[in-house]
Amino acid sequence: MSKTGELPEKTRKLVVQLHMDGSGHKKISTMLNILISTVSDTICSWKSYKCSSNLQHSGRPSKIFNHMTRLLIHEVKKKNPRITCSEPQKILEVSGTHIFKNTIGTVLQKKGFTSWKPRKTSLLKPIHVKKHLKKPSSFGDKTLWSDETKIELFGPNSISHV
Repeated sequence: MSKTGELPEKTRKLVVQLHMDGSGHKKISTMLNILISTVSDTICSWKSYKCSSNLQHSGRPSKIFNHMTRLLIHEVKKKNPRITCSEPQKILEVSGTHIFKNTIGTVLQKKGFTSWKPRKTSLLKPIHVKKHLKKPSSFGDKTLWSDETKIELFGPNSISHV
């Protein structure tokens, strides 16, 4: 038996018709390959409201529509997988829609994307290390070294989720 979201209109009408013809819940369930509870819920709502169509759901409708979701997925998947939630927020604000970063993160999470901290890599790759090992020891004497530290007064210290 398949577990689905909502039944199509045709299937709901067929469930009601089979019930009116005298078929039981279990028989309808096996015939249409849907769960018994779904058959039962469909018949109960038909008895209560005398219609087999979907009723309006409670709750606030989503601000992000299908085309916006596709745009977000395109931004993350194709263009820049290391994008943060604030960058798509700016893109959507240009089109006139203000959406919070949390909403964008939730939509991407529902589509199978996860956020993570970017991995810290060394500045020198093995090829660079080999090049520098071949140089004479006097090479460093000609280099001016400074003792600098990056300090950020406001905001996080370079910790971001992508």
